[in-house]
Amino acid sequence: MKHDLLAGTALGMMSFDVTGLFNYNAIPSSAYSSTDIIEKVVVPPSAINENILIVDDENMITEFIKTLLCDEGNVDVAHNGVEALGLIEKKFYKLIISDIDMPEMDGFSLYNSAIAEFPELSSRFLFITGGLTTYKIDFFDRNNVRYLLKPMKINVLKREASKIFLS
Repeated sequence: MKHDLLAGTALGMMSFDVTGLFNYNAIPSSAYSSTDIIEKVVVPPSAINENILIVDDENMITEFIKTLLCDEGNVDVAHNGVEALGLIEKKFYKLIISDIDMPEMDGFSLYNSAIAEFPELSSRFLFITGGLTTYKIDFFDRNNVRYLLKPMKINVLKREASKIFLS
């Protein structure tokens, strides 16, 4: 049976179970009004809780970004590339926000290691950096990755994160 929300033939509840499988349960049309449909379209519930990884050796920055994005999904934090790579090997991240200059493993090494194992992550990175160098600009251009300069405006960070979520 085909369900068409806009035509008003059926409403349903979307969910994902613990294995990540998508479930759709139709609700009989007698159980809702046209006002319910409009409210569902105008203010849709968050059906998917995305995984976000923030990688920076500065605790203040990771906590700030985590606070900004906590409503967007499950936020994990790593303080260097080694920690981040360990998390990436265990979970898919829809968005990875990474500093470049960090101890143990920098952001560029993290990126290269992550996409070597998981090529689909290449478009999921958003780099943040305190300063641009020719080397950094060449890396961003060569790999076609997004970046922001610290300090960045909150709305700019959220906008760039949204672009990655929607890609």
